[in-house]
Amino acid sequence: CTDEQTLIPYVPITVDSTGFPGNQSSIPVSAPNRVTVNGDMVFRWDINGATMNIDFDYPTLQQLADGNTTWPAALNPIFIDQANRTAYWVIQNQSPVAHPIHLHGHDFNVVAQGTGTFDAATTTLKWSNPTRRDVAMLPGNGYLFIAFRTDNPGTWVMHCHIAWHVSEGLSLQLVERQAEIFDHMSLDAEWTKTCSDFETWYNPATLAYGKKTDSGL
Repeated sequence: CTDEQTLIPYVPITVDSTGFPGNQSSIPVSAPNRVTVNGDMVFRWDINGATMNIDFDYPTLQQLADGNTTWPAALNPIFIDQANRTAYWVIQNQSPVAHPIHLHGHDFNVVAQGTGTFDAATTTLKWSNPTRRDVAMLPGNGYLFIAFRTDNPGTWVMHCHIAWHVSEGLSLQLVERQAEIFDHMSLDAEWTKTCSDFETWYNPATLAYGKKTDSGL
């Protein structure tokens, strides 16, 4: 699977490259098998040592509104605090399986994409009006280099768009400009009603179908 290679954005945007490579941190991804209490073998994706497993009863925005700074590892939070900077993500795939990577909350620029191991010194980087997408293919045994501006406070999921991969936990969430999120929104009466209605419907004790058996995404 490959993306179209000839897309050129109609409105040109040059990606700010002055912050690259800068300070770098690595987020390891693995795919271990787990044995359940029943002896069954379950395939899961781990990111930063944890499998994404959201809590329907306590969404991230509610946790933020409550001022709760206890972040379960299973939420896979990555905190981006600096405003209006360019965030650079190099995703290296060490398996032969391609993954369409989707980011909520942003269109991102595809700075580089290819097979093999990413090397900033030798890989051709396209800073001038690169393709802008919200989904781009991470090639098998290859890399995807994306960049986006940190201009949208919120909590945004980045995940593989293959349904069973995100179901198995191949996702994380960006908590972007946490201190500013509620300057732009509030959890109003409609939020409260929606949560209450969902809790009434989603009662594991009485729910006949649709019980949560995966990451919840």
